[in-house]
Amino acid sequence: MSIVRLSVAIDDAVLDTPLELPASARAELADWQVTPGAVVTIQDSRGLFYRAHWHHDGTHLRPFERLPENVEPRWPRRLFQAIPDQQRMSWIVQKGVELGVTMVQPLHTAHSNPFPDGEAGRQQLRTWRRLALSAAKQCRRAVIPEIRAPLPLSQLLTEWRQSSDNVRRLRADVRGLRWPLSDWTRQSFQQPIDLLIGPEGGWNEQERQQTDASGVVAIALGPRVLRTETAAVAALTILMMMDDVTPSQLSIPPLCLNHS
Repeated sequence: MSIVRLSVAIDDAVLDTPLELPASARAELADWQVTPGAVVTIQDSRGLFYRAHWHHDGTHLRPFERLPENVEPRWPRRLFQAIPDQQRMSWIVQKGVELGVTMVQPLHTAHSNPFPDGEAGRQQLRTWRRLALSAAKQCRRAVIPEIRAPLPLSQLLTEWRQSSDNVRRLRADVRGLRWPLSDWTRQSFQQPIDLLIGPEGGWNEQERQQTDASGVVAIALGPRVLRTETAAVAALTILMMMDDVTPSQLSIPPLCLNHS
């Protein structure tokens, strides 16, 4: 995750005061590939986020600005993306990080683009990870989202069926019985969300059946058929909007299917 954490609470009295940098924080700063003199996002002992200047001596941080509490999602928000062409996937990684994903898992599906083997594939993965790091710095994230190596959808679903974790798993689709994502977002306000986005050719029927059998809920993103990169950004934007909502502000209407 690479969060730069301090073991002290930061308040107005401490702002603009140099604080000693613990050894663990120095290791995290190395993950961010920054050097003394840089400005970084840190977290204090209460879980609050601040912008801080890493002193040129390399041993102190000077917090100078408190950030909104929702600079990071309250719960993990993972994107499982069927692989499009390299340019589109790079765009999805960049925008996904800006919109708050905590992990991106590229997927092999029936209609996804092929992923190169060997060194070419490793180079592509390094490129995506560099994009994630750059985007995290640009939008003042406190976390560098993990970009995983591609995985077959079938293997992912096997892992999910064997899991007992409390995660809301959603599959964006344009066919069949689907819930509006906004409704499921309101219900999934306080739990991790795994979001499946399909390829340009869509999911085939076997994939739909397999994901349904794995407890994945089909959701709708609106009345139009979207390109895969547009679908990812649209869904993540809807989820991001919930970061500004507190539990006391949330009113969950009853959900019911109309079978008439």
